[in-house]
Amino acid sequence: MLKNMSEDHSTITVTKNGKPVSIIMTPDRYDALIYPP
Repeated sequence: MLKNMSEDHSTITVTKNGKPVSIIMTPDRYDALIYPP
């Protein structure tokens, strides 16, 4: 799953009862959030 996400730079939001509870993202996208250019 992560390999496919890496190819198209996607992010998955996990919801519970319609409310977001977690986010799954590739390491590159995570680094971009933590260390913006």
